[in-house]
Amino acid sequence: MEKSEVYFRTGEKHLIELETGYIRLIVIDEDGELVKNTNYKIYDLDENEIFSGKTDEEGKIQYDWVNYCDYKLNVENYIVYFPSIANQQEWISVIIPILGQIKISLIFEDEDNNKNNDFRIYDLYGNLVAEEIYQVNDEIIVPCTLLGDYIFNIGNFSTIVYSQICKHTTMLVNIPALGLLNIHLLTQKIKPFPNKRVVIKYKRNTVFDGLTDEHGKILVECVVFGDYECNIDNKTYIVPATRTNELTSKIYC
Repeated sequence: MEKSEVYFRTGEKHLIELETGYIRLIVIDEDGELVKNTNYKIYDLDENEIFSGKTDEEGKIQYDWVNYCDYKLNVENYIVYFPSIANQQEWISVIIPILGQIKISLIFEDEDNNKNNDFRIYDLYGNLVAEEIYQVNDEIIVPCTLLGDYIFNIGNFSTIVYSQICKHTTMLVNIPALGLLNIHLLTQKIKPFPNKRVVIKYKRNTVFDGLTDEHGKILVECVVFGDYECNIDNKTYIVPATRTNELTSKIYC
């Protein structure tokens, strides 16, 4: 127990004992290997983030002056509950599943699409795992991920990729040709329709939900080719994805 000075309204000073705890963790995987240099976050039971960082070379996490209670450890989206301790020399071992890595190489059907496209990788629960820029001739590597399937997303194209233990195997991901939606919303008097809410869907999946710009225009990049449903004031218009933004789909409302 730590002691702290407390002043009362009478001006009297007293020393009281506070229930102060420490966090001392050693993270290991199911094979007994130390989980080194891996991202983690620690929350209280009200889901408030206390602190975050990376495990050190000994798989350790330590933090001082916390409440003496239970906490939640998130290591690469794997959750473990643990208590803080009163003795700062004591260490608690937490075991997590074996971690692998996602290693993929993109093959574009249309090389014109291979221009620093944004991609995202989600777990199957919709949690964002990685958000980076793909660079030509570079492999995409996401280390320290739980083994299993993930969703790779670029534009409105998605496919399944996986995390594996073997660091020498690369998964090839074929990216179909991607186009864009260039829409110009006009009134019946052929004037731009700015700040108008538009919802665009492809095979029931929403790819855009927002407002037209000050010129009544919407531009959505990196979409697969096909026809899209454009919903405006409960009316549906069909617009195609095009290869160039020089082609515009005009909608008169």
